[in-house]
Amino acid sequence: MAAQSINHTCPFSGKPVQENAMTKLEGKTIGFCNPGCRDKFAAHPENYPQVLAEFFPAGRLNVYDAKSFIADKEWGNQHVATLNGVGVKVHTTTTPYHWHVNKGQEVFVVLKGEVEMRYERDGAAFKSILLREGMIAHMEPGCEHVAHPKGRAHILVIEQLGDA
Repeated sequence: MAAQSINHTCPFSGKPVQENAMTKLEGKTIGFCNPGCRDKFAAHPENYPQVLAEFFPAGRLNVYDAKSFIADKEWGNQHVATLNGVGVKVHTTTTPYHWHVNKGQEVFVVLKGEVEMRYERDGAAFKSILLREGMIAHMEPGCEHVAHPKGRAHILVIEQLGDA
């Protein structure tokens, strides 16, 4: 199975790629020496620019079919880009996220499906809005919110790294 990855050695340790330690990023399968290395990278690939540069050289055009992407777990994502400390990711899910407050702003775009966005600010009673395909929600810092998809939803999220 290691031959299916674009690399034969772990980008962190230099050890051989293991069959149970692969992840997909931007349509490419990247192999690691163990699930720990894989999970460290998969959780925040933007934190490893040296690895990204190795597998994704500069000066390229990347195209994503966000409506067809299906993550391997709920709220799994396809990393699209990192722009000056801001992450751009496509998520797919059928289950609610959890109530959270971002330190920075968040832009939430429903690409496919519907999502009920529940939110509150400054302790006020929560409100709700149904976001349909093509709708965009912009959460200001301090806006507590939770997304409840209605069936499978494909969502583009733009937020500061580490703010989820």
